Amino acid sequence: MDRYQYRITLNNTQSPITDEYPGDQWSKIAEHQEERGYHAILERRLITDESILPLLINTKGYLKLKNNIVLCPFEIMAELQ
Repeated sequence: MDRYQYRITLNNTQSPITDEYPGDQWSKIAEHQEERGYHAILERRLITDESILPLLINTKGYLKLKNNIVLCPFEIMAELQ
């Protein structure tokens, strides 16, 4: 049931959230980052069940939805400056 969602922020503009890893898109941004001066962030969040909640010290940013689903906060996987 666990899965990840991804988003890219490019120069303060966020892409739509997607279930597919945006590897090709991130590679293209990385290729041109230095010459164009992009600031880009690749993030992911875990979607899991509520069994994760008792394991956490701080649940700030975790969102419990219907059907015992929990959206975890986005975490930065990579950043280009």
